[in-house]
Amino acid sequence: MSAESEAPKYPILDDIEVPEKVIENWQITVDLLSKIANTPAALIMRVHSDEIEVFVSSHSSGNVYHHGEKAPLDSGLYCETVMDTQHELLVQNALKDPLWDKNPNIALGMISYCGLPLNWPGGKIFGTICILDNKENAYSPLIRDLMERFRDNVQFSLEAIYNSYVEKEKAKEDLRESQKQVRYKLDAILSSEADTSALELSDVIDSEKIQKLMDQFYQLTNIGIGIIDLHGRVLVGTGWQEICTKFHRINPETCRLCIESDLELTRDVPVGTFKQYRCKNNMWDIASPIKVGDTLLGNIFLGQFLFNDEAVDYETFRQQARRYGFNEQEYIAALEKVPRWSRKTVDTAMDFYSSFAEMIGNLSYANVKLAGALEERKRTEAELAKYRDHLEQLVGERTKELTAANERLQELDRLKSVFIANMSHELRTPLNAILGFSDMIGRDRATPEPIKEKVAIINRSGEHLLSMINDVLDLSKIEAGKIDLEGEAIDLPALIVDLSRMFEVRAGAACLHFSMDLASDIARYITVDGRKLRQVLINLLGNAVKFTREGGFSLRVRTQPVDGDPTVLRLHLEVKDSGPGIPADQIENLFKPFVQFTATASSQKGTGLGLSICKSLVELMGGQIGVESIPGQGALFWVDLPVAVAEGAQAQVEAAVVDVIGLAPDQPVWRILVAEDNPENRLLLVSLLHEAGFEVREAENGQEAVALFEQWQPHFIWMDMRMPVLDGYEATRRIRALPGGEAVKIVALTASVFREQHQHILDAGCNDIVHKPYRNHEIYDAMAKQLGVRYVYKQADAGQVAQPPLPEAEMLDACAGLAWEVRHELIEAAQRGDQERFEEALKQMKPQNSGLATSLKRLSDDFQYDKILALLIKEESL
Repeated sequence: MSAESEAPKYPILDDIEVPEKVIENWQITVDLLSKIANTPAALIMRVHSDEIEVFVSSHSSGNVYHHGEKAPLDSGLYCETVMDTQHELLVQNALKDPLWDKNPNIALGMISYCGLPLNWPGGKIFGTICILDNKENAYSPLIRDLMERFRDNVQFSLEAIYNSYVEKEKAKEDLRESQKQVRYKLDAILSSEADTSALELSDVIDSEKIQKLMDQFYQLTNIGIGIIDLHGRVLVGTGWQEICTKFHRINPETCRLCIESDLELTRDVPVGTFKQYRCKNNMWDIASPIKVGDTLLGNIFLGQFLFNDEAVDYETFRQQARRYGFNEQEYIAALEKVPRWSRKTVDTAMDFYSSFAEMIGNLSYANVKLAGALEERKRTEAELAKYRDHLEQLVGERTKELTAANERLQELDRLKSVFIANMSHELRTPLNAILGFSDMIGRDRATPEPIKEKVAIINRSGEHLLSMINDVLDLSKIEAGKIDLEGEAIDLPALIVDLSRMFEVRAGAACLHFSMDLASDIARYITVDGRKLRQVLINLLGNAVKFTREGGFSLRVRTQPVDGDPTVLRLHLEVKDSGPGIPADQIENLFKPFVQFTATASSQKGTGLGLSICKSLVELMGGQIGVESIPGQGALFWVDLPVAVAEGAQAQVEAAVVDVIGLAPDQPVWRILVAEDNPENRLLLVSLLHEAGFEVREAENGQEAVALFEQWQPHFIWMDMRMPVLDGYEATRRIRALPGGEAVKIVALTASVFREQHQHILDAGCNDIVHKPYRNHEIYDAMAKQLGVRYVYKQADAGQVAQPPLPEAEMLDACAGLAWEVRHELIEAAQRGDQERFEEALKQMKPQNSGLATSLKRLSDDFQYDKILALLIKEESL
């Protein structure tokens, strides 16, 4: 076999070992990945020259892969394609895919796969991280995004392992090169034996050659060093401190003190060790003795320096400068250049340099007349082993740092979720009082019309602010992975027609033309998250209205089968406008958060989050979104979504509501407890309940709520979940444990937007949840649902008995009883958004239709003319 054929299939680094601690962390990673993805297997695979190994395997039920198992390459494995392409591979069902229906994993029952590549820095291949399932699995965008996050953590570990390996190899090579150079010099020098007691250090060393060698060491370590004889002369120095060379070693008195320090440093210090000493000048020195035989000839010396954990007493140094006649300014400037090292750095450096000193000393006079020396081969190898052990320790420490970094990332994710929850509470809670009180004042008949107009402005401004807050919170939830898909069967044409009616009204108000192109063969019922689809379309159509000054805009909708499968469709949406178009340099950033198109000053409204949220929602649903535009010729936004065909879906129409003015007769005296710490929100809720005729008591925190429940035994409790002293969760649990606590109805009030917190609320014992800011009718409806409370509703006109709102199933039938001219007048008013004309038309309805009238009135109060038109026009077309 040729050498070429024996070469590994992939560029690998098989000689790098992964530390056990890292493997333990990877085990936690795959276990967590398998659990979250709900798959039987999550693996980290490592490729070798001719095979691939199960390197780490999840401890999960149904996992058929075991650590250490190997399979030959070129056998059709999923992972080989990932390593070949260096891209994600997604196999939904290998049994249905001719590319994969014969791969070896099918024999193990694993028919679906999602995997990503893992590489060393520099591009050499480590292997893959993947999940496998024994059933068909499309792997949602959320799971795939999670895979990428886990892959990034593993890549981070690989980078650290690789860097430590490179450092270790470089250190080995540097030591080998130094050994080679010094041994070459040893072999080149010959001399005879001599009486070592008569030697000076300058007789023993070749200063010029050892200077070059120490310069090399300085380049490697960046730590200055010197060789000093017993007279205080610096024979060799590199990186030497100016404070010594220009001051301490020049002045006779300070030089004498330096020599005393040198002798003190090496007194009773064994060869091959070192001693730290604080000099009389208040700085630190470290030295290791140089002996030939039993004779001390000098020191290898590291100084002067300061430890970085000690404060510098500048006044002491100024006094020294004055005492010895130094220029004070120059002396302090030299002091500033004195290095400040950690104790660990000093210990590490001196471990090496003391060994270097021992090497010089242990060489006999017959073998020494050179710049530096190394010991015998045995000592050199021992030093190398010591350094290798030190590097292994560094790898272990780095692994601990990586583990801590991973834990910090997880903590940051948790803190981000807490921050979003707090932001939701802090922003939405005060809006609850603003919207609630403005609505109450606007409905009060005693409020003068001029005041009502101003209150209406406050209410609309509050609604606009709430919309922008919801945009920010939506984006935060998306980024935190807190938004889930809620697939449901919807009537697609009804949804499109409903939205079209809404934007016909908005287009008319803006003097624009709007058209809707709905394919004749479009699928009627599909399974998709209808709320998110509606949110995307409203954003795109709303932008078309905002940016188009003349001409108009259109909505085009198509569905097409995917790969001949009649149960899977591609939903294609296009929103086209005749606006100013989008410059090419702005398109790239168009879908980024807080970026707004700068066509006109008047278009700078909102948060700049609409398109970013659209992109995130579309991708969450497994689709794509894009834009095509030529400046001056408008823009076309398109969306492609995978959807499934559904059966028996029915379009839903929101039920209208009507104002409550009191309690119906022949009911108990309902006792209602309000537990709310915010005084404005508590006053709002108590006022609503008093206005309807309920008996109400209030508590400022959970502890007061528990005490009032025991004393008063209310029928119903409104429980705010975030309160001081005792929060709503614990208060609910304690009430449920008291006599009568199982029967009382408790409904939570929360500004939280997270689904998992909703589940925690229900688990604590609450019967239901109402979100802040709430509409007044939500409060009354919740008590009707839980207690069966009956209300008296606001009359539609004088002398006419008001009826409660109609159930949504009855609204279309009720429209059939309307006179043609009344229905026509209502349609005309709704299309123009003329609320005054609409209310006049409602007064023409017969008394027996007052339930429908109050329902339509509520919809018009909420400006839901699209809903009204959907009801009236659909009925008109029957």
